[in-house]
Amino acid sequence: MVRTLTRTSRTWLTAVATVPLVAAGCGSQDRNEQPLELDSQVEEGPYEVMTDPVEAENVAGRFGGGTLYYPDDNSETYAVIVAAPGLGARENMVSWYGDLLASHGFILLTMDTLATNDQPDARGAQILEALEYVIEDSAASAIADPHSRGVLGHSMGGGGALVAAAEGDIDAVVALTPYYGADRDWSALTAATLIIGGEYDQVTTNEEHAEPLYEAIDNSQQKAYLNLYGDHFVANSPSRIVTEQVVAWFTLFLDEDSTYANRLCPPPQPGEGIVEYRDTCPS
Repeated sequence: MVRTLTRTSRTWLTAVATVPLVAAGCGSQDRNEQPLELDSQVEEGPYEVMTDPVEAENVAGRFGGGTLYYPDDNSETYAVIVAAPGLGARENMVSWYGDLLASHGFILLTMDTLATNDQPDARGAQILEALEYVIEDSAASAIADPHSRGVLGHSMGGGGALVAAAEGDIDAVVALTPYYGADRDWSALTAATLIIGGEYDQVTTNEEHAEPLYEAIDNSQQKAYLNLYGDHFVANSPSRIVTEQVVAWFTLFLDEDSTYANRLCPPPQPGEGIVEYRDTCPS
């Protein structure tokens, strides 16, 4: 689906407040390291956003409820994304993506899991249930494009997003400092996959999770690994880099819209919060 916007797009960011996202006890930074800049406000896209609470009792135990964000414009249909939090967390851990992505023309559900200690495989199954709910039964079902589906998750939710992409009909996935602790054949995962890691992550270290997951995903149509100067929560707060990458990824691979493709290819270079970027360079 290629979308034509009728309102003027805004810039990516407003005023910034620089906050180094460095895990405690990691020691001093090399003088060449540039910490990620957190932004007090990430600029919205061109759409006004509506929200609708999803009560757990109304989804029949399929997932734990959440909040639906969608464009206040019923003149077209929109790709659907479900975002899942990590171990012990609720939907508010990924809630800032709701307003952000809905304002750029996506329908997004930030979901709670049935139990906060659900493992990635269980989270993946619930993410797929949540997608079906949004498309078939939600307040935005009439404007949902059932043929354009994305998933996003943090930590165990990131692992769950990858599981959902391997087991369901998913077009694009973004995994934020993902956790997946078991051996798995990822050959069924063909969705365009962006993995974001934190250089100072001591919860799900890049060496044990983000990097081997990226290398194990061989059949995705495109993939990228963005390693940032930050900890386990480096992608859970607004920043220019994360905003650009996530919005560009979903815009290209869900909407088939190349408006922001130059944010992905040529790939971002190290510096300004970026340690490393690996990619198969979207074309």
